[in-house]
Amino acid sequence: MKRQKLIRNLTFIALALVIIASVALPAILASYGEKKLLSDTNLFDNGVSAPEPSEDVRAKLLLITDHARGTRPVTLTEQKNIIASGGENAVLSAAVAELKKLSDFGLLPAVSPSAPAENTVCSAATYLDPENISSRVTVWKLSFSADGYDITLWMDARTHTVFCAAFTNTAFSLSDAKAQSIASYWGSYIGLDEGTVTVSGDGFSADYSGVSFDFFSDGQTLFIRLSNADFNP
Repeated sequence: MKRQKLIRNLTFIALALVIIASVALPAILASYGEKKLLSDTNLFDNGVSAPEPSEDVRAKLLLITDHARGTRPVTLTEQKNIIASGGENAVLSAAVAELKKLSDFGLLPAVSPSAPAENTVCSAATYLDPENISSRVTVWKLSFSADGYDITLWMDARTHTVFCAAFTNTAFSLSDAKAQSIASYWGSYIGLDEGTVTVSGDGFSADYSGVSFDFFSDGQTLFIRLSNADFNP
């Protein structure tokens, strides 16, 4: 009898521990992960390199711009809270790894690896051509604060390639004199052939066979964004 009572008590204790762990552990990991995320960037390898120049990248970008311009029926499905229990840190970690690549190219300011990420907001948007359902792209829309910057990104959910980026509270600038070089670096990163550059009073743009990107910096704000898209930092 005593043995049965002991077994029941141990079973109850084990179940209680499982329930407590299932409730508390995700929150603990999420909090720890966000605080430590940027300091652990050098340990993260997203396993995905920049795509090779291909029509696939261009097709993805055209889905986004064609939806914004209404030039063809592209379906947009958005999900505001894509991951629960701190899972957005996986997206944030991938984003920070891409930011390091772009800062190494000299395209974006470097974010200190010791800076915590704060105020993280993450959502997803899927663009689909209903006449060709194999033509689709899902983009993570991510914003957070780190190292004194407010950062907003649009990033391919599959390849982690950044399509648009914005930094505020930054003195980093993109020189018009180096516009062609910058456009070449961006094309190399994004996976498109070198773009034709047009300089304007507000910065410059680069056209990659019909897909255009805008580059703008004013000593306080920096944009690299897909032209004619709904990019709202």
